[in-house]
Amino acid sequence: MSCNILLDLPEHKGTALDWAAHRREACEDLIRAQRADVLCLQEVGRTQNDDFARAFPEFTPFGYDDPYVDRRPKRFQSIKNVILFSAERYDLLTGGAYWFSATPWLAGSRFPEEGLPRHVTSALRSAITPSPPPSVRRRSTAPRAPALRGAP
Repeated sequence: MSCNILLDLPEHKGTALDWAAHRREACEDLIRAQRADVLCLQEVGRTQNDDFARAFPEFTPFGYDDPYVDRRPKRFQSIKNVILFSAERYDLLTGGAYWFSATPWLAGSRFPEEGLPRHVTSALRSAITPSPPPSVRRRSTAPRAPALRGAP
């Protein structure tokens, strides 16, 4: 599952975009409902990363710590791409990041027309236990939503 979490910025406080007041619970509920084994999250801030670690202790996080980004201005430091994967089903074999640029191995590099450097976090996992196909997992004991009145 892939989600752009949207970095929690000070100007979001008191609005529908406020992470603590509105978006955190909605994101966590949506992720739980999908029952994903792997979560790829964009624009994750430190507080959001900590919230996900508390909400999904059964997942192993990868990609939040980034030596290049962590040395940059505070607002830029917070923007991370994080991969969470089921610790029960996967082991991390290797992982890293590359940058969208002519020199992708050079941390912080970017194309001249880009305002900020953009990067990708990648992780290679090895399955510990086979995961049933999503169609099988979704037919679990979870209650079905009631049919709408007048719907077939």
